[in-house]
Amino acid sequence: ALLGSETKLRKLVRTELIADAQTYGDDRRSPIVERAEAKALSENELMPTEPVTVVLSEKGWVRCAKGHDIDATGLSYKAGDGFKAAAAGRSNQFAVFIDSTGRSYSLAAHT
Repeated sequence: ALLGSETKLRKLVRTELIADAQTYGDDRRSPIVERAEAKALSENELMPTEPVTVVLSEKGWVRCAKGHDIDATGLSYKAGDGFKAAAAGRSNQFAVFIDSTGRSYSLAAHT
């Protein structure tokens, strides 16, 4: 009769769980602490901070090489192009370029 009735079976399991909780249960020992709501991390915060060298070519192409011990003059460039400038930085920083009119452009170093 017990296995044939779902309500009787649920009631039996419920009473057994309550009895076990009263017999074997104890008070909570660790406090429940309310914390601030979780915030999404930005892509920049997830980016590892590695040493990089940002290289600018004579024709205005920008590239990033891992490490600070890069020989930027020895890198391969497109035909008719060559090394113009290089700067050491970190992969989570921005590289800022200033053109001949004084306008500035920023670019994430890891891109």
